[in-house]
Amino acid sequence: MDLIYKILSHTATDAEQKKHREMLADAEYQKEYEAQTCIWHESSKTFSNYDVNTDFAWKALSVKTTLRKDKNTLFTWMKYAAAILFILSGSLLFINSQFGEEVLMVYQSGDQTKEVTLADGSVIYMNRYSSIEIMEGFNKNDRKIALKGEAFFDIQRDEEKPFIISCDGTETQVLGTSFNIYSDLEEETIELNVKTGLVAFKRKRLLFDDEAEKVGAGESCVYDKKSGELTKSSKNADNYLSWKTKTIAFQNTGILEVCKVLSHDFHQTITCRGTKLEEVSVTVTFENEKLKDVLDIIAIALNAEVIEAEDQLIIQLE
Repeated sequence: MDLIYKILSHTATDAEQKKHREMLADAEYQKEYEAQTCIWHESSKTFSNYDVNTDFAWKALSVKTTLRKDKNTLFTWMKYAAAILFILSGSLLFINSQFGEEVLMVYQSGDQTKEVTLADGSVIYMNRYSSIEIMEGFNKNDRKIALKGEAFFDIQRDEEKPFIISCDGTETQVLGTSFNIYSDLEEETIELNVKTGLVAFKRKRLLFDDEAEKVGAGESCVYDKKSGELTKSSKNADNYLSWKTKTIAFQNTGILEVCKVLSHDFHQTITCRGTKLEEVSVTVTFENEKLKDVLDIIAIALNAEVIEAEDQLIIQLE
């Protein structure tokens, strides 16, 4: 419950956000999260102008709990009562999104990719363990959403209503184009790859409006959260869309980069062991293959062995 509250209030650390995404694979946790999300947003609408007497509420809660003897029932009742009281007693300040505005709708992909069509006709393809929040007033004067995780955007052009995406300290603004945004929690980077059109990409500041990088079709830009720097490249990152297309192409690609791409696409930690790994490369294309088949082919090509560890798969080179 503590983790869910932090996620909903946008106060979770990067490590907690990562843990949340991993736990979404558990059906019970996902069900609990969806229930609390519903309570969170519905309560914000119902009680947005309500002044709560929290002292009275907690005293009432204390009296009622003395009448409960069954521990399981008591825990369940207190859990939801506490969730509601938490919302009413000042947490409405955290219901606002990364934009500081009311959230209209929340979408989560769970352990499957998800396609969402918005009111303006734009389509968002969400990678697994990702979420998007649609701001109140979407498609009126502007089109604002917040992203956690990774998604590919195919945005309908509207020159009067810019499409703005907030993602972990960055802001992406477009009129109509297609592009992919990936928030890498481990590397602490936000990576933008543009497929068509032109995108304005910048870091968000409270006091300064930084000069945005203009990123065009076939280009990429990476924001490093540690240094605060934006690094633009004249070409897209290799396999930046392989999670969506299910086609992974390696062209003389180093084995460490291969492991990184496979870990990302299959949501499974894959590492490599051996000597002179920087000299090992792979050239092969996979189309809609299962991870086991991919690893088997790589193992045969490199005369390696795939070892299953407790929390990762290891490509062991001789």
